[in-house]
Amino acid sequence: MSGLKHFAKIIGVDYQKIVTFGDNYNDIEMTKGVTYGYAVNNAVNELKKVAYQVIGSVEQNGVGQQLEKMIEDNNEN
Repeated sequence: MSGLKHFAKIIGVDYQKIVTFGDNYNDIEMTKGVTYGYAVNNAVNELKKVAYQVIGSVEQNGVGQQLEKMIEDNNEN
């Protein structure tokens, strides 16, 4: 069990509803278990293969841009 999955269980959060962002091998297991697991463009290819979507790189502020988009989309609903 990944650390994030264990933590979600302790605090009573549905693990699949957690949004994750990653770039390296250590993020693969966490990304596989959630519905919305994002890999940044400069991530390792193995992570990109299991990610829900590949977003802009860290240098391009990909995480910040994706979070802003998610907030906008949520406010429209």
